[in-house]
Amino acid sequence: MAVDQDGNIYATIGHGISVYDAKSGEAIYTIGGFFGNDINWEKTKGGLGWPGWVCVGGGDRLYASCPGYSYWAAFDRRKKGFEAGLWRSKGGTPGDSGDTNMGKIIYLANAYYTGKTGITRWIDKDTEVEMSYAIAGYVEPVTKIQQKLNDVNGVAYDGEGGIFLALRSPVKIVKIFDNGTGFDFVAAFGSRGEDAAKLQFMAPHSVVVSPDRKSLYVVEDGEIISKDEPNNAGLARIVKYLINYTEEKEMKVTVQ
Repeated sequence: MAVDQDGNIYATIGHGISVYDAKSGEAIYTIGGFFGNDINWEKTKGGLGWPGWVCVGGGDRLYASCPGYSYWAAFDRRKKGFEAGLWRSKGGTPGDSGDTNMGKIIYLANAYYTGKTGITRWIDKDTEVEMSYAIAGYVEPVTKIQQKLNDVNGVAYDGEGGIFLALRSPVKIVKIFDNGTGFDFVAAFGSRGEDAAKLQFMAPHSVVVSPDRKSLYVVEDGEIISKDEPNNAGLARIVKYLINYTEEKEMKVTVQ
């Protein structure tokens, strides 16, 4: 689900995206539609197949991914149906979480069920999209051990080049920094458990950074964590953390 600057809500539903009015809450139109026999948009733009992620971008852009069909696409959110379609991606393994810099840069998680890790940085070229670079892991500063960015379930851009990632395997929150030519590791925190004050989570599902960059919200759903743990579920909660920056690439996180 995504919300634009006017408060209108965009939610994936079936093979499209429903748009809900900010004031009445009523569905007012649908963006996209089932691609049918034209999955590659060769004849008609705007086709979707069970979109799993939607995000508002800069201008009138709206983005949506179809992880089951290995592509994502851009739309003009002012238009209805297939007429809203602008371009679809080729290549990569787009997942179902991501964020934008509210311009032409998109940070999209790689689909965890394909065995891919980390996120990819994409550039919206108006009529097409281009992959620029990706990150799949980082070196832990203290232990010098290589860590993978496994099972990224949440991506949040902080407005100043920083990106927070919510990982479920193992459970942690990682911050990276986009330096314009690649990603730098900044920090990682969190462990498995139920005590939010100790930066513990069971199943982080998404993350959101406040507009002033001072707060980080970590969302957990109440679903079963995995088929291997049928008796363990997420905590169905939202925790707000205060972010204290000393330098751009250093930070301290405390529960708020």
